[in-house]
Amino acid sequence: MRNANPELVSSIKKRTLELLMEKEPEEIGMREIAKKCGVSATAIYHYYRDKDCLFQAISLDCLNQINSVIEAAAEKAASSKEKVLAAIRAFRNWSLKNPR
Repeated sequence: MRNANPELVSSIKKRTLELLMEKEPEEIGMREIAKKCGVSATAIYHYYRDKDCLFQAISLDCLNQINSVIEAAAEKAASSKEKVLAAIRAFRNWSLKNPR
């Protein structure tokens, strides 16, 4: 990946996630992602080798987000049992807000 333009990287991920909410991954092409972002497919290839790498980056972002939500919920609980229950609730709530 070249020196990142954080705004463009964020836009690419956001628009790709929107497409993933509408379609299956195999139905999405880099040109469609580029069109949705208002850039050329070549511009996206400067940041991601292929769509699988892009999808992986989005997956990692989601996992990091889930992890942060679960950790924050568990930290507030006192006992181990409460921590587990808080983590489960946090995961459930996050999953309901982010169905895909």
